[in-house]
Amino acid sequence: MFTHELTYLEPPYADDVPLLGKPAAPGSIAVVRIATGHAGSRGPSLVDVLERTPWAVPCLVLAPASISAGLLQHLFALPGQPAFLTVTEPMAPIPPAVLLAAARGRPAPTPSFLASYAVRRTGSVRLGQTLSQIWGPAHGIPSSTPDRTLRYQLHQLGDLGRYDWTCIERLVRIKGQPHNWSVERQAQFAGTEARTMRSWVSRYLGVSLKTYRSLVGWEWIMELTLRRGGFQLVTPQPGLAPLHRAMAMSA
Repeated sequence: MFTHELTYLEPPYADDVPLLGKPAAPGSIAVVRIATGHAGSRGPSLVDVLERTPWAVPCLVLAPASISAGLLQHLFALPGQPAFLTVTEPMAPIPPAVLLAAARGRPAPTPSFLASYAVRRTGSVRLGQTLSQIWGPAHGIPSSTPDRTLRYQLHQLGDLGRYDWTCIERLVRIKGQPHNWSVERQAQFAGTEARTMRSWVSRYLGVSLKTYRSLVGWEWIMELTLRRGGFQLVTPQPGLAPLHRAMAMSA
């Protein structure tokens, strides 16, 4: 059994504190401190807690001595792409720079992670499967769906086309690279120019390039894209999160 304590490290990443009656800002880190050997929490489950703010980067903090096969099995079954941080005293204060490093140290998300997020937030498995088909070839995953079919499916699902979702995936991949890269190097990595990259950020996310570069994580990019793309977002149902992820990954 274990208990957890939740705080949020919000931009500009000065200190992590509990949220009191307000949603977490885009680019926040959900800091989940896990303590084992207790009777268990009577409050919401960890899945319930993380699903309240799926656009925040989940960062699980635990002590090395508490790690067990059972605990890891439970944690790996959580929705999203958690970061992990091991410290001697999980409940003690942690420097913001350490939490940021853990969040930035996650591997780049796979198409299935991104598609799963779309499914969780819209409830549309079809959208997730279509996005997996669009993004797969960029990661060496062949697509079995003709381009014409993909265009038709996207037209039925929302206002964003294949080009738009390709740009979004590139913005996500940029965030997986060293955060201190220059704008020019980031744009080169994405196969475009700095002014085009700036245009993507403004159009799809509605923020400045400076803000885009300063915020950690990829979840907020998907969230703002869906919001600005006119998609009807739903309140995620924790019990369905693993199912949604499995269905998105099956595309």
